[in-house]
Order: sequence, then C-alpha cells, then structure tokens
Amino acid sequence: MKDLHTHCLPCMDDGPKKVEESIEMLCKSFEQGVTLCAATPHCILHDQQDIDAFLQKREKCFTALKEGIYAAQKHVPELILGAEIYFDNDISRYEGIERLCLTDTNKILVEFPMTSYHKQYAEWLYNLNFKGFIPIIAHVDRYPFWKEVLEGLSDLHIIYQLNATRMLTISGRRFIKTVLKHDTYCIFSSDMHDTVKRVSHMGEAYAKAKKHFPSIVDGMFDAKL
Repeated sequence: MKDLHTHCLPCMDDGPKKVEESIEMLCKSFEQGVTLCAATPHCILHDQQDIDAFLQKREKCFTALKEGIYAAQKHVPELILGAEIYFDNDISRYEGIERLCLTDTNKILVEFPMTSYHKQYAEWLYNLNFKGFIPIIAHVDRYPFWKEVLEGLSDLHIIYQLNATRMLTISGRRFIKTVLKHDTYCIFSSDMHDTVKRVSHMGEAYAKAKKHFPSIVDGMFDAKL
C-alpha cells in the first residue's frame, strides 16, 4: 500500500513533536502493510519566499527523521516528500512550485479552506493542470461543501483523496459509494498526525475495501505514481 498523505515529520507542523514519535507512527504503518509513505506537512504560500522557507525546514526535519530511523534500526515504509498546500490562492503562479510535488512526480496535494467552496478553485486547479500538474484534493470527505467539489471540478484532471477512516463505518462506505458515482479517481490515505488520536488505519481500511469494493481496491490503496 501507498499512503500519500501523512504528517510524520517531527517538529514540522501539527504532527509529531519528537523523532521517536515519528518512528513509532511509521513502524505501525509498516506493520499494517504500507510500503511507501509520503510526508506531506502543511504548507501556506503567500509569496515566493515561502517555498524556500518551507523546503529548508522540511529538509531539516526529514534529515533528523532519517538519522533517527537509522539509529533505531527500525523497519519503516519507504519515505518520499511532498506538501499539503493550503489552497487559498493561485499557487501555479509561484516559480518552483514543482518542488512541492510528491517526490519525482507531477502530483501536488492541496487542501481547501474549510469555510466554503469558491468557483475560483476550479480556475486555479485548471492552471495547475495547464502547467502539467495533477492536483490531489486532500480529504474530500471532510469538506461540508463536498458535493460542490465533485460537481464543480468534474472536467479537471484531479485525484480525490479520502481519509482511510471513512472505510471503517457503514455511513462512511455509503459516502464513498456516492463519491464513486461521480466517476472520480479516488485514493485513500491515513492523514496520520500522531500515535494516539489521529493514527493510521490503512490496514483496517484495506481489509474493508477488499470486502466492499473488491474490483477497485488496488487502485484505491496502491495508486501509481
């Protein structure tokens, strides 16, 4: 399995505060069958300098994590880097935005503000498509305006990411079926932040998906990059 939305870098955002906690998160993820994990810390871009500042901090945290994993000699998923970009402006205008894509891909994870849906989102996403990027819309299931997202972005080349916990409940699976009726490409990720409250449920979710969505389960949990 691939987990393309996680907050596993230590001291980077609202994820783990210690290297040891990061390693514990990744070990549990590996035990559940995750073989590749994308570290996608929160990123807010309001000017060109924000990209460099974010990347410098991310590299520092990633280096600390790699050193900790090596010292602990633990089995963890392969790690790649990315960002969860707060989508409140047209990020396609920034030079070097490709550096925030998932490692060695054209996939870029974006998060809408939770307040309301704006028609500008479609224009901004189109601009990303035009420049060769494939946006991944983070945790579509969390937006109160999710219907507007599915209906307003249907003509664009995008990927919808849902949190794995949705697969664990009857109401969640009902929601997933509704999303799939819109002929969308969906992937499931943990969006894990810690070892207590916002943990990975990828293993459990995969088992449920195999039972309820057997024909498309592999695409949901092992997306091609």
